[in-house]
Amino acid sequence: MDVAKSKNDVPIRLTEERWFHITEEQSEMAGYYFEVLETVEEPVAV
Repeated sequence: MDVAKSKNDVPIRLTEERWFHITEEQSEMAGYYFEVLETVEEPVAV
C-alpha cells in the first residue's frame, strides 16, 4: 500500500485491493500505478 498526499494535505491510501479493482475495470491503467499516485499529489485541476 502506498500513500499520496492530496492538495489539501489529506493522505490518500492506494491499497493493493483498490488498485486491483481499478485495473480490473480499466485494464489500460495497469501500467500507471505511480503516475496515479503522482496525479493525486499534483493534479492539473481540482
